[in-house]
Amino acid sequence: MLVKLHILFFIQLAFINFLTVVYCSKKYLYLMLTLGLYFFIATINLEAQSSDSWVHPQYKITYWTTDDGLPGNACVKLFQDDNGFLWIANFDGLVRFDGTRFITYDKSNSLLSNYALTISGDYHDRLWVGTNQGLAVYKNGGIVNLSTLGHDFLIESLYVDEESQKVWIGTRNSGFFTYDIRTQQYEQLSGLESKDIINDIIKDKEGNIWAAGEKNGLIQYKNKKWNTYGEKDGLLSTEVKSLFLDEAGVLYVGTTSGLFIRKPGEKFIELPKFQGMRINKVIKDKDENLWIGTVNGLYREVTNDNWLYLSREKGLSNNDIRDIFFDVDGSVWLGTYRGGLNQLRETKFTSYYANEGLDVEATGALCKLDNGTLLIGSTQGKLFALKNNQIKPYPSKTQINQRIYSILQDDKKNLWIASYEGLLLITPEGKEKLFTEKDGLPTNQVRIIYQDKKNIYWIGTRNAGLIKMDFTGYSIKPRFEQYMNKGLNEANSTFIMQINEDSKGNLLLCTNTGGLTILSPEGYLVNYNKKRGLESNTCFSAREDKQGIVWITTTNGLSRLKDGKIFTLTQKSGMPHENPMDVLEDNAGYFWMPTQKGTIRASKQQLNDYCDGKIGSIEWKLFDKNNDLVRSECAGTAHSVIDTDGRIWIPMIGGLMTVNPSDIQIRKKTPRVYIEKVTVDDNEKSIDKPVVVAAGSHRIAFDYLALTLLYPNSARYKYQLLNFDQNWVDAGTDRQAVYTSLPPGQYTFTVIGSNNDGVWSTSGATLSIVVEPHFYQAWWFYLLSVITATITILAYIRIRTGAINRRSAYLEQLVKERTSFIAQQRDELVNLNTELQSSQEEVMAQRDVLAEKNEELAEKNKEIGNINTNLEKLIEERTKVLEEQNKRLSRYAFINAHKLRAPLASILGLINLISWEAITETQLQISKHLLKSADALDNVVRSINRMLEKEFNENPEERKKYPDEFDDDENHNAIDSDNNK
Repeated sequence: MLVKLHILFFIQLAFINFLTVVYCSKKYLYLMLTLGLYFFIATINLEAQSSDSWVHPQYKITYWTTDDGLPGNACVKLFQDDNGFLWIANFDGLVRFDGTRFITYDKSNSLLSNYALTISGDYHDRLWVGTNQGLAVYKNGGIVNLSTLGHDFLIESLYVDEESQKVWIGTRNSGFFTYDIRTQQYEQLSGLESKDIINDIIKDKEGNIWAAGEKNGLIQYKNKKWNTYGEKDGLLSTEVKSLFLDEAGVLYVGTTSGLFIRKPGEKFIELPKFQGMRINKVIKDKDENLWIGTVNGLYREVTNDNWLYLSREKGLSNNDIRDIFFDVDGSVWLGTYRGGLNQLRETKFTSYYANEGLDVEATGALCKLDNGTLLIGSTQGKLFALKNNQIKPYPSKTQINQRIYSILQDDKKNLWIASYEGLLLITPEGKEKLFTEKDGLPTNQVRIIYQDKKNIYWIGTRNAGLIKMDFTGYSIKPRFEQYMNKGLNEANSTFIMQINEDSKGNLLLCTNTGGLTILSPEGYLVNYNKKRGLESNTCFSAREDKQGIVWITTTNGLSRLKDGKIFTLTQKSGMPHENPMDVLEDNAGYFWMPTQKGTIRASKQQLNDYCDGKIGSIEWKLFDKNNDLVRSECAGTAHSVIDTDGRIWIPMIGGLMTVNPSDIQIRKKTPRVYIEKVTVDDNEKSIDKPVVVAAGSHRIAFDYLALTLLYPNSARYKYQLLNFDQNWVDAGTDRQAVYTSLPPGQYTFTVIGSNNDGVWSTSGATLSIVVEPHFYQAWWFYLLSVITATITILAYIRIRTGAINRRSAYLEQLVKERTSFIAQQRDELVNLNTELQSSQEEVMAQRDVLAEKNEELAEKNKEIGNINTNLEKLIEERTKVLEEQNKRLSRYAFINAHKLRAPLASILGLINLISWEAITETQLQISKHLLKSADALDNVVRSINRMLEKEFNENPEERKKYPDEFDDDENHNAIDSDNNK
């Protein structure tokens, strides 16, 4: 394309110059020459830019050699059968590969020869094998050698013609043959030099056979005639190694000296790129991309005149590519002459290492510039620029010999480079200045430089905490100020590893020894460490997601900070590796976390649901060298970058890795699962029908596999033995299930598999087995036992019945004798009973008389009881009446004895006064008589009182009944005193 464009410009330039000379002056000639030269240089630059901007597809290369179980490293032909197995024609046998294990068919088990040279398949699940001792066919696990039919020649190439049911056979120095599959007969085709090596055979749409010979060159078998092609047809070589015919009818011929192409109706033309090169294989993939296998490596045409080249230096095991095969899952398989088997799997991850121009021990810092360039800082202090898929050293006058930890492009397009040698400034004009302690920087050990939303510069250091930098321009010296140094010291947060900003303007300071410290715009510090919920005080990164939640990576997992509470996810939560260096959120809602074991991807929604207790598990995905990455280990403490297009850039040990998350799709296709064999006590059983396990067998082993050629060794398994296992058994990557001492019965073994993305097959492989019982566990043994038991019981019953009958007869005779004796005794008893009845009648009569008398006595006793009861009630009532009367009498006596004393004393006093004041004798006499009567009455009262006093002294309880009516001696004396007065 470039040559054609340059030729066109030269023609245009010559024509313009000719017109200029003819019609214009010389000064215009110089002008035209200048313009032409300008356009020529522009064309070169345009073409170069177009070439540079093209991103080649990248492949993850994996290879297997004898160290991995391959019987030999010479893999000359590849084929995939309808079951998905990859077959390899190897100089040490015919090999089947399932992605994990190699199974070899050779002289020790089936083939007549170990020297397998070519293989081909048909639509009847047959695999045709060409060896150095003839033809063989494989089907249903067995191989039939067809060389016994009299043809044991060395076969170089095969073509199976389904239409004619013939196998076309190209030999080495033995001629050209066909083998009729229906008649099992060989036919040698005449008219061709037999002493030739037929390397390849194909068939065109017209039914013509094309063969690649090393002596006859390119030959065609048409209408039972041979046609040869050579120099007259543009084919400059007669040593043909490979043929390919595409859908458009273009024929590709690979020779020992180059590659030739012939379009329908045209002559052959040679591709200059492969001139003088030995071409072993030519093929196109499903996207019509041309692949060329040579002795110098592998070529893939990406665009016209633009080729991807892979060699041993770029990951292949060997440069001598003998075969190229595309499997149904999209892998590219390469058979090499002495380098074993290679797999190429196109990956969405793009890696840059020394082969791509990034020669570093590790990437230390990344920065995506405004012009689309990715600036890369290495651990050796070197700067690289990645643009248009080209990596070049970044021009810098100042040499840095230590690791570059951080790169910042500020709002004025200045570049700031942080290292332990200070802070390097590179202006857009190319001016440079390294600021150190001599310029006022508190320390040279700078880890991170960050510019917040207010365009304030913040510097995180290794030993001097946080520094606020005031910078206005290159000519003005920056002013450095240690910020919040006291608070950071108290929080043990002076070793700052990363600085980010949340939506509220808070600075998230990730520290090496103090966890996460949040600095508010107002100058307040909040610290989260082990005492406040973090699992580790070493914090690598803290970023706020789109919902305002802060996610923190530490040496002990991923922590979520929400509403002041921390929840940490570790290996206990299923995390593949709990030392994430960073966490980035893509546009699809996934988190990407680089670790030393690979890069982890997880759904943010699942992470939140797990933290909130809504789900019990998380689907973690680990990308490492076992699937899509060239290398697994990410650079420690180096922070990743996500650009405006959503592409993620991750620093790696030895280079750089990038991925567009939208390109990563979960594979829905699940692997096909097979049960390979069943072993009973180390004896392999046929699995073509239900397996019968003999009684007494102890160990049953099921070997199974899931074909995962795209991602070898990535399949996981679950199995279940119905009628024994209650649930599925998660076997992980183990490919064998073992059961011991199964009880007799019928079982069904089922196994399913998952692909590398954890998608499980809905249906797997099944196999029925029957465990036979011991003779004493068989149904017929149980039946025989029942019959025997029944007969035994019946015989016992019969014998027992006879004995019982004999015993009954004896007892019957005995009963008769006893009955006769009893009858005699009964008669005697009857007579005695009659006499007793007479006596009983007399006794009964006497008893009736006694009963009547007893009734009379009972009636009398009842009457006496009633009388006694009435008397007791009457006595009780009379007693109560007497007690009441006694109380009244006592009260009366008290009244007489006490209450009368006072008025009586008053009467006596009045009588004495009357006697003193009497005027007449008559009055005097009357008063005397009154006084005498009153004294007599007083004596009576005193007598009653003395009697009561005596009774109360003997019975104090009676005295308490009359507290108000009874007066003590002092009262009596007082009354007497009044009387005397």
